[in-house]
Parts: sequence; C-alpha cells; structure tokens
Amino acid sequence: MFHVKESISFSILSILLMALLVPFMGYQGADAQTINFEKHYYDPIDDTQIAAQEGQYVHGSQWKDLDIVEMDLRSETGGLVGQTTTIHMAITVDGIINDGNEYIYGAYLSVGNTDYFLGYKEKAAVGFNMKTGNAVVPTYDGIGTDTITFSIGANQIGNPTSAFKWHALTVKRTDTKNYGDIAPNKLVKITDPWDRQTVFGAVTIRGETRETTLTMEKVEIQIDSKSSGGWEEVDTRRSADSWSYDVDTTALGDGDHTINVKATDTTGLEFDDSIDINVDTNSALEPATTDTKPDFSIGDSYNFEISQSGNDEPEIISIDISTQSTMEIKLTKKDQQVEGKDCWELSSEQIGSLYVGNIEFDFETSGKQYLDQSNSDVVKEFTEVTLSSDLTQEETQQKTTIYDPPKVKYQFPLEVTGEWSDTTTADIDIDGASSTESLNIKNRCIFSEDTSVPGGSFETFAVRTQYQEATFYKVEYYSPELGYPVRIETFDIDDNLIGVLVLSDYSIKDTFLTIKDTLTMTNPDGDELSTGDTKTYLKQEATITLEVENTGTGTANDAYVVGYVKLADESEDSFAEFDTNTLRIKGGETETVELIWAPETKGTYEFMFKAYSDEASTEIYDSELSFTNDGLYLNVYEKQVSSSGESILGLSTTTFIIIVSAVIVLVIVIIVMKKRSSNEEVLETTEEEEAEVVEVVVADGEEEDVETAESEEGEEESVFKAVD
Repeated sequence: MFHVKESISFSILSILLMALLVPFMGYQGADAQTINFEKHYYDPIDDTQIAAQEGQYVHGSQWKDLDIVEMDLRSETGGLVGQTTTIHMAITVDGIINDGNEYIYGAYLSVGNTDYFLGYKEKAAVGFNMKTGNAVVPTYDGIGTDTITFSIGANQIGNPTSAFKWHALTVKRTDTKNYGDIAPNKLVKITDPWDRQTVFGAVTIRGETRETTLTMEKVEIQIDSKSSGGWEEVDTRRSADSWSYDVDTTALGDGDHTINVKATDTTGLEFDDSIDINVDTNSALEPATTDTKPDFSIGDSYNFEISQSGNDEPEIISIDISTQSTMEIKLTKKDQQVEGKDCWELSSEQIGSLYVGNIEFDFETSGKQYLDQSNSDVVKEFTEVTLSSDLTQEETQQKTTIYDPPKVKYQFPLEVTGEWSDTTTADIDIDGASSTESLNIKNRCIFSEDTSVPGGSFETFAVRTQYQEATFYKVEYYSPELGYPVRIETFDIDDNLIGVLVLSDYSIKDTFLTIKDTLTMTNPDGDELSTGDTKTYLKQEATITLEVENTGTGTANDAYVVGYVKLADESEDSFAEFDTNTLRIKGGETETVELIWAPETKGTYEFMFKAYSDEASTEIYDSELSFTNDGLYLNVYEKQVSSSGESILGLSTTTFIIIVSAVIVLVIVIIVMKKRSSNEEVLETTEEEEAEVVEVVVADGEEEDVETAESEEGEEESVFKAVD
C-alpha cells in the first residue's frame, strides 16, 4: 500500500531493464508461445508502451515504427558440401524499420535449456549465448521496410530439430521516455471479472478481441472444461472488438471455477485466454470487511524480500531469470507539510541483483512517499533508480510525482467485492523533464484470506490496482493488523506473474514521543528569557524546559531527548549536540525535560530538539521541534573573563578594585564639600602648601589625576575635577 510501488518493484525494474539494457538483453515478451517452423504469429496493433511511467500504453498510431504486428519463423537447408540449416526470424512492424542509433530491435530464443539474444543496434547485428556469454553471429536485413529479419545458422543455437520459443522486441530511446513493444501478446482478453476475484449471483463476463492484421470471426466461452465440445458463442455479433456473457454462478456452486474463452479468425487460427474465479454465495449476505485504518508511529519499519517459493516464479520469462533483493520501508516523519496537507513521510530503500542467464544487473532504489495523515492517500512520491552491470554504463533516473487530488489507496470500510475508481492528475518530473498526465485507476478488493509470509501469518484483504491501459497491475495483500500489505504481486497485462515481494520481518512501535511547542528558557535566577528577535542578556547559562508526550500505548522506559544548536547564519549541517536527557514515560502521559545550554560567543542562535522512544536506538527519531524565523532566537553578550581567572562575589579582581577606588574618591569629595559649606570665613592657604592629588577611577577603568590649585593669598577657592 505505501511502498514506492511504480519504481522499486520487480515489475518496473523489468520494464526499465527493457528500455535501458536491450543492447545486451531485454524484458522477455508476455505469454511465451511454442513457435513451429514455417509459422506466423500475430500481435495486437496499438500496444506500444511507455517504460518508466506507470507502464502506460501509447497507441501504435503514434509510434507505428515500434508496433510489432507479426512474427514469422522459418528455416532453409542447403549447401554444396553437407547440409547447412539457417533459421530466419522476421519481425514486422506497423510502420518502417529505422536504422537510427536510438532504435533497437531484438529477438529472444529459448532452445532447449539455453537462451540466446539476437539484436540490431547502431547499424550492426549483435548476438550471444545468455548462459555462457559466448558470442553468436547473426545477420539482419530489411532496414527501410516494414520487416527486419534476423538469420543465424542452426549450429550456433544448438541445432533445434523442430521448434523453440522466441519473442520479439522493438525500442526507441529518448531523453525522457523509452517507448517499446514486446510480442507476442494475447489477441483475446477477459477484462471482467479479474483473475482470482470472489463473485456471487449473476455475473457478466466481459472481454475484448484486440485489433490485429487479421479479422476475428467469432469468440466462444466455456466454463471449467476445455474439451472439444461445450463451447458457446458469447455474442451474436461478428468481428466484435468487445463482448459479454452472463453467468448464473449459483448454478456453478461455491468454490473455484475457470472461465475459458477463444477467438477464431477467418483463416481458422485460434487464440485463447482464461481466468479463475471463486464463487462465494455468503459474500452476497455478509462480505468480509474491515474498517481498521492504518495506525502508525515514527520508526515503524517493514522489510521485504523476493519470494523464493516455486509457485512464485515468473511466468512470462522463458529466459532463465532470477533476482535477489531486499526492500525496507520506514516511517520517518510526521506532520510534514506537503502540498498544503499534514503528511506521513515514508522512506524506502531497495538493493539487489537481477540475473538474466549468467549476466548480473545490480540495482539500487531509494524513495520517499508522502501520505495524507487523515486517510493515507498518496500526495507526493520521489524515487531514484540506479541500474548497472559489467556490460552497460551505470544509469540513474530520478522521478517526482505530485497527485492532485491525492491518489486514493484503500477505501474504508474495505470490503470484499467492493470496488472504487480514482481519477487524478499526476505532475511528473523525470530527470528535469516535466509532464502532466491524467490517471484513471480502478481498484477492487477481490478476496480475503489468511496469508503466511516469513514475517508471520495475517488476515489479509487482496486489493487489485489497475491503471487504465497500463501494461501491468498489482495485487496487494493488506493486513489491517499492520496497516500495511504483507505480500505484493505484480502481473503483466496478460495476467502472467512477474514477481512477488513478501514481508520478511517488521517492527511496529507502541511508543511515540511528541515534543510539545511549549518550550521555555530561563537564566540562573529563574527569569524567563525573551524569544523572537529580542536581544536577551544571558549571564552564564540557560535552562531549556521541554514537555514530551508519549502518544503511544506502551511505556518508553529509556526515552531520550537531545538538544542541538547552531548560529543562525550557519548551514543546516552545523547543528551540534549541546545536552541530552533520559526519562521514563508511560503511554498517554506527559513529562518535563530540562536541558542546559551555555553559549560560547554572542550571536543569534537556532535550536533543534529530537525525541527518541529508546536511547539504544537512535537511527530514527520520533519527533522534532525546531525554532527558525518565528521561533526562539537568543542574542548573547560576550562574557568578560579575568586574566587571572579569580573572582570575588562573582566579579573579576580588576572590576572589584575599580569599584572600591571609585567609592573612596566619592566619600572624600563629599566630606570636603560639606566642610567648605559650613565655614563662613575664607580659609587662607600658604604658598608652601603642596598640591593634593586625588585618583578618580572612571567606569572604563582608566585613572586621571585631579590637582588642587595653589591658593593665591586672599583667594578662597579650591578646584576639584571629577571625570565621569
């Protein structure tokens, strides 16, 4: 449900590999067929696809030079000395075969237990054995026509005696998108109900016959049996591109049933499709349902791995393909403002290797997904995918998608047989190239069952998500207990399994610490310091008081709060830890935490605080509180420190001497003035009297002599100068 699903799953990796790596290998075509010698196979027109953008179709009318419509396999034997057999594989497109460097054409062969690739790129033919890596030497012909033909000696591909599987591929690479077509695909398709869906009562089977160079004469249906008899024509119309057939499932009985259809063209060629359904009469009366919405805490993590079950092996790849991969999803932040909504932030990482034959392709993916906290709808996604191998240069693609309105995931209450549609506009940026797409998404809860994975056994609801005209779809097994899917299946458009991710382990937190925005800061006297842009005098250090609430249900025995600080004009990575504190806090309770901070220099400071549920695990914090422009700033006057380091009553020695000297001078001045005011007669002074010098200490620490002037005979005045 909440993984970065378009880019980090096995399916999108396969599609990206097709577009990025086809000079050496490629995405194997759907619905592998056994192609006999001298046999044609036809493919739908207008099934060109865009890779790396939700796998959506682009109609072949726009990219005719890529749209494969026919595949022809034939052989010829001759030679003057002995007999030499040459095998020809012709790929016909609804357009012209191009010889530009951006065009790629290829054929994949499965001969016995060995796979081969034959291709054309940059005006040259390439080929090799995908098991050994040894080169084979094909030739090509047909550039400028509608058909490219690869020819190769039968002895180079194991001398097949009668038949082998093969697939065709065309690709055009552009700066921002990769267009391609894979053949063959099904020409008749059941579109409703979906494969494995739970149904009951009267059900309408709907489908389509895909346009090709052939004309379809009829479509027939049969339930359960595929014997020669019992086929019933589904519609009275001829050459219909869509058809329907009504079934009363109560006559079938509860349990699993198979719906088979076949289309026949005017030449007698037959094409088929089938799905499985589960009839459950009780679902009509009391369908399985859940109204349990996701309930998360910061630090919740879900780890996935590629399923190793034999039942989960990819069905569409005739070439030997396997992968090793792990994926981790973590809930990293809460209350993130994204597109005007409070969102959860989920971070994802996936690392693995994909093996095609003996060729190894390494991939790394990372991403972030932002979910509306009110209903878990997807608001924004970011993904980065890096692919590399010994045969190719490393390529990295970044993609950002914003959904308006947000993309609906699960509609609660979630109910088996329930379905909903989601229409949104996706603003997509891929490596700097922007585009806007309208997405129509169809969702349906197809069944409910107990699902066992390495991470445990869970009651799950299987939800299928299908983008309109997409080339693949997903089925996610949502667990109400975890609020997350525990199994993720990916299918191609023809219902062939591509890959499976299963939950290997998980960590669900029952504690979640929130730092309230009621922070206070006081000086040693207990006076609260101003916040905002007010200059505040700090004597020595400040006590910062935080309120921390545990909004979870469990007790955090070793909760941990950390304070960080930096000068406001420094970069974000300049934050340095200044104090920590630990506490024990029960679920639903609030505790007070004190941190001590002493500045090193005057300036404007910015603070950040983080809370963790467990001191022993600080990789992901529960919550963060920071003060920026509208938060706490503190201007601190630089402290004056004595050279001697000694102090009296908290004052430096020099400051103490200056203050005492000033007090003595002031007392002398007052005594003299008082004495002079009490005398009515003028005091006579003699010439022999010496000048009196008084030291006056001023506020800045400098000393200045003050002299009493010599009194002339008969004069009565003394002069005192006080320098302030």
